[in-house]
Amino acid sequence: MKPYFEKMKEFGSVLPAGKIKSGEANVKLIKEVEAGMSEAVAKVKNAGMPESVINKRGQLTVWQRLDYLVDAGTWCPLNTLYNPHGNEEGTNNVVNGLAKISGKWAVVIGFDNKVLAGAWLPGQQENILRATDLAKRLNIPLVWLVHCSGVKLPEQEKFYADRRGGGTTFFRHAELEQAGVPILAGIWGTTPAGGGYQSISPTILFAHKDANMAVGGGGILSGMFTPTEAAGIAVVYAAMVGAFIYRKLRLKTLPDVLLKAGLESGMVMMLIAMSEPFAWIVAVDQIPQLVIEWLAQLTTSPYIILLLINVFLLILGIPLETAPALVIVTPVLAPIAASLGIDPVHIGVVICLNLVLGLVTPPVGAVLFAVCGISNISMDRLAKAVWKPFVVALIVLAFVTYIPWLTTFLPKRFM
Repeated sequence: MKPYFEKMKEFGSVLPAGKIKSGEANVKLIKEVEAGMSEAVAKVKNAGMPESVINKRGQLTVWQRLDYLVDAGTWCPLNTLYNPHGNEEGTNNVVNGLAKISGKWAVVIGFDNKVLAGAWLPGQQENILRATDLAKRLNIPLVWLVHCSGVKLPEQEKFYADRRGGGTTFFRHAELEQAGVPILAGIWGTTPAGGGYQSISPTILFAHKDANMAVGGGGILSGMFTPTEAAGIAVVYAAMVGAFIYRKLRLKTLPDVLLKAGLESGMVMMLIAMSEPFAWIVAVDQIPQLVIEWLAQLTTSPYIILLLINVFLLILGIPLETAPALVIVTPVLAPIAASLGIDPVHIGVVICLNLVLGLVTPPVGAVLFAVCGISNISMDRLAKAVWKPFVVALIVLAFVTYIPWLTTFLPKRFM
């Protein structure tokens, strides 16, 4: 093909002066559009914190990392202005394009760590899907620059649903692996939740000395991700440990593992399902309101009221699942607490702690049934063993109930 183009005769002719003059308006319009696009691209690049602030932390921005990583003059940006949801941040928070790295073409995609520490924003999953699809079509490596704080929680419902949602990223990674397309990820800083998922799914992972990835309950306690996200991370972690460390998880054992997991999950779901009709009866008959009215008539002492509320919630939390119980009792208890001068944060923690204890109260706590199913022990045996830590938990509940400072000093310090 190259010799053909080398020998090919020129075609066309020089435009006459009249046509050039008549096209000046179009040329001006095109230049205005180009200037507008350049301005829009500059806004995306400057979104979030100033570059100087990131540099003072000893970090580089995603744009600086691109300048350092890719060969000079080879960066071809893609989808820079793609923001289908009109995010207030002015971006969907990923940067992607084609570039050469050490002379080899690759699809490069990175999180903009200047904006919400690289968080997932609405529309981002579609942009990521385009990048992974391009790597598959061109059969070239996919390179990730990961510094991601996970999903923007108030808008997480816009990510995970649908076949093109957030989970598709990791499915596509598996497809690329099977097709022999390498996925390389470099991580910097803290990468919890969604960032953690990116860190555990590449072919090769390069981690900066100060990088870390949150896995397990520590991520919940530190606020890095939600319990649901922690469960997903735990499943992946357990699968990797079972397959590569203990070497007991094999393809032939996978159907039995999935069946057992389904049966245990079904047992818990049946308990939750049965609690819903009970919650409906409690709500329709206004039982919490009647109990609270009785409490208010019985005494005006906040200490006695708190004691009776604890007893009531502990009993209510045994048959009821936590979510419907919260919806039912919170609107009733909050005004009562306010009238007695009880801090709303304090009463909120008391309510939640009581209902959580209900999940482990013998003989029908939902968590106890899950433990019995996993450990293959009887409820009688578990109930005998759980009473000692349960009494300790009740003592903790008493401290939380009657020493408000334990639950209010941090909120008051930062609010």
